[in-house]
Amino acid sequence: MDEAAVAALRRFALHGDTAANQELLHLIDHSLDVGGTNAAQTVTPQLLRWSLEDTTAQASASTLLYVAVLNRHFCVRVVLDHLAQPLDRRPTGLDELQQLYVAAARLTAHSAAGKQLVQCVACLLIVLEDHLADRLCFWIRGGSGDGASFTAEDCCLALHIFIAVVDLLVDRRVPIGSIRRATQRRQLQEHLSIVLQSPLNGEEDMQLLVRATDTAVRFLAEAIHGEPQEVAEAFWSSLPTSTVWRHCVGCLAGSTTPCPEGVLDLVCDVLRSLTVLDAPAETILLEALPAVLQPVTSPSTADWETMSRVIAAALEASTEAIITEQPPDRQLFLLFSSAAERLVQVLQAPTAPSSAVNHVCEGISALVQVLQPAPIPEMDPTDDPEDFQEVVGCMKSANATKAAAMVKLRPFLVACETALATRLAKSDSARAGWRSIADYVTQRLLDGEAEDFQIVHEEVMLALYTTYERLSRLLGPLTAPELHSIAAAPDQQLLLVMVCADLTLQWLQSVEPSALLLQAVLLPSTVARYVVGVAPACSIPHWSADASLTVLKVLLHAVSFYHEHAVCDSGDVVAVLAVTEAAVKVVEALLEAGLDVAQLRQSCAPLAALLWHCVTSGGQCFFTVQRCHSATHQLSTLLLRGVAALPDSAVPVLTAQSPYTQAILLSSGGATNTVMDTLEALAHTLDCLAQLEERSGQGVDDVESAVARVLDSVVARVRRHVEMGEWPADNVASMLDRWHARCPQLVLCFLKLAATISAPLQPSLMLEGFTRFFRLPESRDVSTPDLVSLLSLEFLEPIAATLTTTQAFFPLLRWLLQPHPAFTVADGGRRVHALAMCGRIVCEGTHPLSLPEVVETLRMCIARWQDFVAAMALSSPERGNNSDGANDDGGVEDEAQVERRVLEELAVWSRRVAELTQLPANAPGWLASLRCAQDDYERMEVLKNI
Repeated sequence: MDEAAVAALRRFALHGDTAANQELLHLIDHSLDVGGTNAAQTVTPQLLRWSLEDTTAQASASTLLYVAVLNRHFCVRVVLDHLAQPLDRRPTGLDELQQLYVAAARLTAHSAAGKQLVQCVACLLIVLEDHLADRLCFWIRGGSGDGASFTAEDCCLALHIFIAVVDLLVDRRVPIGSIRRATQRRQLQEHLSIVLQSPLNGEEDMQLLVRATDTAVRFLAEAIHGEPQEVAEAFWSSLPTSTVWRHCVGCLAGSTTPCPEGVLDLVCDVLRSLTVLDAPAETILLEALPAVLQPVTSPSTADWETMSRVIAAALEASTEAIITEQPPDRQLFLLFSSAAERLVQVLQAPTAPSSAVNHVCEGISALVQVLQPAPIPEMDPTDDPEDFQEVVGCMKSANATKAAAMVKLRPFLVACETALATRLAKSDSARAGWRSIADYVTQRLLDGEAEDFQIVHEEVMLALYTTYERLSRLLGPLTAPELHSIAAAPDQQLLLVMVCADLTLQWLQSVEPSALLLQAVLLPSTVARYVVGVAPACSIPHWSADASLTVLKVLLHAVSFYHEHAVCDSGDVVAVLAVTEAAVKVVEALLEAGLDVAQLRQSCAPLAALLWHCVTSGGQCFFTVQRCHSATHQLSTLLLRGVAALPDSAVPVLTAQSPYTQAILLSSGGATNTVMDTLEALAHTLDCLAQLEERSGQGVDDVESAVARVLDSVVARVRRHVEMGEWPADNVASMLDRWHARCPQLVLCFLKLAATISAPLQPSLMLEGFTRFFRLPESRDVSTPDLVSLLSLEFLEPIAATLTTTQAFFPLLRWLLQPHPAFTVADGGRRVHALAMCGRIVCEGTHPLSLPEVVETLRMCIARWQDFVAAMALSSPERGNNSDGANDDGGVEDEAQVERRVLEELAVWSRRVAELTQLPANAPGWLASLRCAQDDYERMEVLKNI
């Protein structure tokens, strides 16, 4: 037994010694470096044996869990990494190691440590067992993993191992290897019926059986070589008569207790998988649906939710097949008709709970996606004509099937559309949901109106609206008379007409200004969606230029009405500002479409006047800070576009407003007012910006956005004036230097402004900015995102351009590379990358630094990278342990990309090591390897294996 490892374990377990943790991880990560090492005799399994067997160890549950986590890291990271090495560098003793983990998992079956050890067993099974399904089947049926006698606990353990195997196979962060993963995944998917062969049948075992079966069903959704029913025919044939399915049907039909959540999840996942209407599928549907088709007047919320979830899941996958393949007099067709009627009744019932309504919306949305005809693509010049015709023929055939289903389903879908519209119009929580709907429409616009696959929404109003919109796109919108019968008052109709450009235009042309106010929060996003020139590639129609101009006239007429009748002063500020925001969006769109600014300047005067009134009314009862800021941003947009201009007389009034308002309007007002376009006005604007930054922690809304907007405007103006010679660069540099001396914390603003002046002045000015900021005590804890922004090429390259600034900057880099907690958290890799890039730029500049100093700084940077890797080693397995088998490729790619970028920067930086004629006395071995490396690829390999 490695006594040093036990001592380190105790130090970490008893005292939280992080150095001991890193010592253990170092031992574990390098325990298989020598090819042929017996993995079962290395430090990690030894610690496990010690924690389980040593009677003097007195290992607590937390210590045992820590040891189990170390073993999972050893299996999932270290062992798998070394199995990818050449044969002579791979470990041995893996069968012995697996037997150890099976035995340990049996001893700790009901603890958190047991869950980690089960993952170890699963991991080794995947890489060692060529007949994975047979081995799992043997265990699940009651055979034990180590030849011991059969027990019920062995069967339970086998199911836990099965679940862990599936989780690891679907988690691409676990480095199993693409070929091995695909082979084992396909083999297991084709033999998933093994999970139904467990001899367990007691009530106490049903929860585990349900979980394992649900894992199998969801695993089939990962299948890439066929539909779930095609991939695992034996599973689906066995499911209707299995113990677990009989249990589920009994729970669904039970009237005394609510259906368990796990059972409901399994039933819904099974129903969503039934895309082929064969005999097992019919049996499943004929058992599941009648079990939940209870009267919707039941007082139990659980009954409502169970019924709606099961019916919606069945509709999602099976409807098209049933409608097109089943005669109307068949039992299954009649059953689906009854189920569909129940969904409409849920939508129509005022007492239906929100959770049930949400599930109904989910089911209808999924059905609409199934029935949506696929667009026929145009033939690409590189397409093979025969292949293209075959693909198009299949698509047309599928669309014809959808159209046939649509004919039969249309009455049901129209009833749903009408019920959804009625519920939207009558909902008591409508006002609370309008903002969410507006945000949804805005996001759809930002996404280019791409197909929206999200069908689950927690907010009931948003679920109702998205489903209503999908149905309106599929069937066509309800007619104006139909909508009028649902919502007679014009001010309640915007929510219903906004799904269609033509209906929205008709409604805007027909309503009075006062009717715009009730649902005004929906106007900006709706107008932005349909106005001319917006997202021309979108499939949805939008207004012509003339129609957009008509909409602007309607909105400006309403704005004039509000201004004349002082509507803002009576309390409707939020609604009025929503109308003005919609008008500003139309103005922007028309200008983008080529309309002359002069055509809009006079007609927009009432709009600018009303916004100016709102801006200068801060402090009055109805004009909160947020509302004044909204008006400020809208007015700023008009000023920047040249549609409005502030007169000279407005400057004294403006300087009496808040720093937020001054900064925004002074930075944008210079576009149309010469008094606001001077160096003195710029200095005052920057002072306001500094005050705004100081108040950012006091609840001032949207400060970061305001700072970014002001800065972009000011930077563009300074660059323009300096390039045109209207502002001498020396004067601008002096003004910026004085300003930053007063507020050194605004270093990013300062650097962006310094980048606008002439190149000879930039190096010393930027260096002074960095130096001032990092003299501040709090700068030691600058966040990683902020540090990454500061250490950008735009600011580093000017500093590296002169010998004086390069030599002065290098000590600052060494200071930033001192040990800090920020290197050991999740984004610590990005921090290392920023500093590695900084070092590389400075060291490869035209003014080389002292070689020993460069090498020592490189060593510091590599040490910080090792700090990050060590800190992440324990957390990585936990992040990869998805109990639901979910995949998160995005996270994996991000981590791998950061590692690659760091190693690339360090490799380029380490080229300087080759210039060393003699290594330092205390030089580590890897430094000699770097010195001998022939290219950056070899250097990266050395760095990776430090």
